[in-house]
Parts: sequence; structure tokens; C-alpha cells
Amino acid sequence: MAIQNKAEIKAYYETHNTKAKEVAKIFNIAYRTLANWIAKEGWEKGAAIKEIEAEVLNNNLTNHRLSTFLGSKKQELKKQIAGNIDVSELDSMIVNNLLESSTDELLLKAMNLNFINKNILLSAMIAKDELLRLVAFNKGGKPDPMIIACAEKTARMFEGLKVSLYGKEVLREAEGVENDYSKLSTNELLSLLEEE
Repeated sequence: MAIQNKAEIKAYYETHNTKAKEVAKIFNIAYRTLANWIAKEGWEKGAAIKEIEAEVLNNNLTNHRLSTFLGSKKQELKKQIAGNIDVSELDSMIVNNLLESSTDELLLKAMNLNFINKNILLSAMIAKDELLRLVAFNKGGKPDPMIIACAEKTARMFEGLKVSLYGKEVLREAEGVENDYSKLSTNELLSLLEEE
């Protein structure tokens, strides 16, 4: 069995930064057999993606639109990786699956925290906009359970965004400083209420 899919195992090993033990588990072969192939035939972990990975990680994905950029970048990466491995012995479906998972891993590494935060913010703003539309279309002023549920989910999104952007510890320190209302006078409390 292991000999029959040896080409697939080699292609996977060279298109992913996965340890040999994990590859052996994925393909259900003995680790010693895989280690022997790696040593005798000179297989190199992630060899097909080394140069490409460095290029992708240096490319600032946050400056591009998500929908257009990632799709075209993924196709470009697939072509580059396919050029770095021998796929003549493999079924096209297997090759496509290997390339798909490999490019997904590369693009995920390239998505830095700033990129992720921008997309969380975009999602939260869309949710807020849709919630406001729901409220505007609610005629009769009756409480609508759907609007309440949407408002709760939108609030949770913003809460998650706040923690993602500023971290939990920073928020706790800021809350301690800003919300210590016990030290404010009655006039200061009234002025705060009028501001809001």
C-alpha cells in the first residue's frame, strides 16, 4: 500500500512544512519506512514551497482587497509549487488537493494580525449596518426578537474586535482608570450623563 502512493507521500512532504511523523500518520505508513525514503532519496520537507513561502510572507496582504487578491494569488502560488514538484505519477485530483492545502497554509501564514483585525472590523461594520436597516424597517415599534438577537451578536462582534485590537489586559487597565465613578462628584456624574 505504501509503495503505491509513494509519489503522493513525497509530493505532500515536499509541499508542506509537516514533520515526518505527522506525514506517516496522515498516510498510515510506518514512520521508519518514511524516514528511510527521506534519507535514501534526499526528500526535503517543504522544498517546493521554501522560496515561495519567503516571497508570500514578505508580501503585505493587508494592502489588497480580500476577494480579488487572495483568489488570484492562490492560483499563482499553485502554479509555482506545481513547477517545483514532479507530478507526472500522480492523479490530477491528488495534485490539486495537495496544492490547495499547501497554498492555504502559505496564505494563512501571510495573514498578519493587522490583516485579520481589518477583516474583523469590516465584518462588524457590515453587521452594524444591517442591524440599523432592520431597526429602520421595524414598523410599529414592537420588540422584535430577531432584532434583539442581531443586536446582541453585533455587540459581541465589537467586543471581540475590541479584545482583538487592544488585548484583555490593556482593557482592564483602561476600565480601572476611566470608570472609577466613585471618585467623581455629583456634578461630574451629571455632566457625563448629559454628554452621552
